[in-house]
Amino acid sequence: MVVLALVIIALAALFAVGVILGSGDAATLDVFVADIETTVTGVFLAGLVTGLILLIATVLLLTATRRARERRREAKALRERAATSSVVSEERDQLAAEKEHLERELRDRQQLETDRAELRRELDEREATGSTRPASGDVAADRPADAGGRTDGDSAASGPDQPTRA
Repeated sequence: MVVLALVIIALAALFAVGVILGSGDAATLDVFVADIETTVTGVFLAGLVTGLILLIATVLLLTATRRARERRREAKALRERAATSSVVSEERDQLAAEKEHLERELRDRQQLETDRAELRRELDEREATGSTRPASGDVAADRPADAGGRTDGDSAASGPDQPTRA
């Protein structure tokens, strides 16, 4: 293809040189309402210039069309990326809020387990010493102990995960 293109270009150049050098005859051109006196060489050169201008305009048009298409594709890709990133950002914010909530629940449960273990230890100490009297600052201080040495608050705190004592 390249060889064929080079051959055609060489033939066109030889033709142009032949026309320019070979003819000096007078010619009259009718352009709209005016008559222009010139030679055949002048007519040929005018056609050559017109063809070059048309070729340059066509190349500019194709280049502009290609660039506009590329810009539209880029704009579309950026809009899609922005939409995706906003969705991802919203999901990230929701997950962060859920994480904070779960961490708070975990801290609360750990605190409850710590409090429960401390209450069990105090209860074991009381049972070991035989004292049914609650320690100072204990909420159940005003409640009477039942037959097992427990107060109403102690029996309510026992559950399936706590051992029952007789």
